Order: sequence, then C-alpha cells, then structure tokens
Amino acid sequence: CVLDMTPRLIAAPDWALGAGPSYDYEANFWFLTSIARNWPAVVEKFTPLMFSKSHPPRPEDLAWAKNQVLDNTPHCMLNLWISMAAADHRDMLSSISVPTLLAFGGDGYFYGQKHGEYLKDHIPNAELVMFPDCGHVLHLQDPDGFNRALLAFLDRL
Repeated sequence: CVLDMTPRLIAAPDWALGAGPSYDYEANFWFLTSIARNWPAVVEKFTPLMFSKSHPPRPEDLAWAKNQVLDNTPHCMLNLWISMAAADHRDMLSSISVPTLLAFGGDGYFYGQKHGEYLKDHIPNAELVMFPDCGHVLHLQDPDGFNRALLAFLDRL
C-alpha cells in the first residue's frame, strides 16, 4: 500500500510531480536547513500541511499529530528527508510484482490525483483509491474509509 507519496520528491523541469511543483533542490536545501536549525518550528509549520486544505483538523487531532511528529529527533528526520530527496524510484515502478493499493488524498498540499494516476499507470496491478476530502494523512482524516478500502483490497487478493 502506498499512502499519498511520489516516486521522486524533488520537482524538476522534466518532473512536475514532486512534493509540489516548486519543491526543487533549493527548496529542499532550505527545508533541511530548517530541520537542523529549529525542528520544533518546522513541526509547528509543517504538521498542519499534512491535513487537507479545505478540511482542517480538529484542534485535538492537530495537537496529537504535532506531538507524534515532534517525537522524531532532528538528526533522524534529516537522514530520512535526505534519503527521500536523493531517491528517484520512477524506473523501478514497473518491476513491482505484487498487487498494490494506492491511497491518495484529493485535497492535499503535497500530492494528489495526478500523483496517484502516475503510479497507477506505472505499477502493474495497482489500484488507485482517492480520498477527496483528505490530505497526506488520509488514514488519520478518514480512518474508517481508509480501513474499509484497505480491507476490501486485501479481500480481493
């Protein structure tokens, strides 16, 4: 199961499906610098963006998510983000040989239907399920819908 992600994080002139059309190497550098300098400030600004644009989270859900993200240490997040930014998985998508559920939010800040459709077109046996009112954390915004979609997908295997 792929949850609201892209095979290449960094946008480029030949790749518009990064973590936003302007998330290029320079934007990534500044994001990494922000993590290194002030992780709590990054959490404060970034966590709300994991939810949908039109359906903001309840204050208690946002507070919970911020605490979960803040539990990660800056050096671990730097390593994770460097690894994600350095990766380009587009060439290997066609070699995925297991049925794959692609779950995407339709109202997110980072990814959306075009990302899901790209993956569906490039991963054999992939099934795309959109969550139109959700963002990147669709499993938190619509846990019942996500669980139903995942169980239905698993039942078809």
